[in-house]
Amino acid sequence: MPFKSRVEEEHDATIVISSGDESFEEFMDAIVSFYADRPTRNVIVDFFGKPPFRLTSEQVARLARLGERQDGSRFGGKTALVADRDCNFGIMRMFEALGKFSGLPFEVRVFRSVGQAWEWLRKPPARVQFSRGRLPAGRSK
Repeated sequence: MPFKSRVEEEHDATIVISSGDESFEEFMDAIVSFYADRPTRNVIVDFFGKPPFRLTSEQVARLARLGERQDGSRFGGKTALVADRDCNFGIMRMFEALGKFSGLPFEVRVFRSVGQAWEWLRKPPARVQFSRGRLPAGRSK
């Protein structure tokens, strides 16, 4: 099993820990599975100490597009990505930037430690963004 995850209900958060050897397709499948279940508003994806990613810029863009197509159940939520290796950190920063410009319904930030990620998750959201005119789940015009 490439990813291990657990839910911290008191923080409405899912913690996902990478094994470090996931393929791009396994990464995409994990995201689809996450949204198929009852997704939490907050997520920490931990790649700390893992080998360098083998992702292209197009694959990173596909990941961002997958997130923006979701139903709004994570509207106002946060995703914290954790990496200590410079190359992984840089790829995640690319995802963070794409998320800001593509209209993800949740905030994305990249951190060097899980402690920093938790500190950010516990703070109220800094901004509210709508994804290409969509309203959060349960809201109507």
